[in-house]
Parts: sequence; C-alpha cells; structure tokens
Amino acid sequence: MSNQFALQVTPELMYRLTQDERKPPRRRRPKRDSVSPLPSEPSIQADDQESQASSTIGVPGRDPYLPPFLGPQAPFGGLFGAPAQPAADFKNELAPVYQAIEESERIAQKLHQKGDEELERVKELALELKDKQYKAPSHAPPCQSERAACVDCYKQNAKNPLLCAKVVQAFVGCSRQAQEEFIASAVS
Repeated sequence: MSNQFALQVTPELMYRLTQDERKPPRRRRPKRDSVSPLPSEPSIQADDQESQASSTIGVPGRDPYLPPFLGPQAPFGGLFGAPAQPAADFKNELAPVYQAIEESERIAQKLHQKGDEELERVKELALELKDKQYKAPSHAPPCQSERAACVDCYKQNAKNPLLCAKVVQAFVGCSRQAQEEFIASAVS
C-alpha cells in the first residue's frame, strides 16, 4: 500500500462510534422583535369619524354598521375587500427561493450520504485496529496439579501440616523448573 493511514483510537472516539443515535446540535432561535403596541383609543375614534363622514358624503368607505374586520379597508382587504394578487405572480417571485431550497436539500442529502459512508469506513478501520492489537497469550499456569495436591493436603491435615512436606517439596521443585524454562525461553 502506498497510502499510509494512521488513526488514533481514543476512548472518546470509541464512545462516539458506538453511539447509534445522532443528535444534531441545537440551534438557538433568533430573538424576535417585540410587537408594536395597539393604537390608542383616540386614533380609533378618529378613524371611525372619518369613515362615517365619508359614507355620509357618498365616497365609498366603510359601512358604519359593519365591524372593522369585515369592511373593505380592513387589513388584508377584509372579507369583502379587493381581490388578492394572482398566485402566478407569487410563484414567479418565489421561484429562485424554491430553486435554492431544492439545491440545498440535494446538497444536504449528498453530504449525509457521504458522512454515512465515511462513518462506516472509520468503523471498519477501528475494528481492524482493535483486532490487530497485541493480545497476551493465555497459557494455563504451570504446576496446577502439584498446587491442588498441596491445598488438599493442608485441608486434610490442618492440625499437623508437617505431614505435607513431600507434597510441598514437589510443588516447589515444579515451580522452580517452570521458572528456569521461562527464563531460558526469554533469553534465547
């Protein structure tokens, strides 16, 4: 392989790789401007007087007997107000916005897919590194039978442990021989 790849496996990385759920970082909402206070009573009364005057003169205005939200001068044209702007105009104005949204969604989908592929690749590399780590050989300790014989002898002869001298000498000899073999194998 010409490409050398190094990956440092830390406990934090292992923790992040073992987590199944992805929690996106929380976004803080932008602070909204406060709503302006409602107009005071005198301006509403002045508005009402103007509409009554205009309806008595014959100028088209608000009918004095209709509530303000039903008249033609109500916000957004009221229920009986002027027709709204055609939908085609809104579509033409919003077309670039929709295109930008679609493009950003496509890019986000590609990034998400690449991120998933990269995550899988890193998980595979982490498993390979974990498998390649040094594992100590698991040999059975030497002289197990002699040790078991010593323990049994001491249990049976708890009041007179001197009777176990031959068994203890056999265990000591076996352990000394195992130690010498280990040292000889380490030196060579």
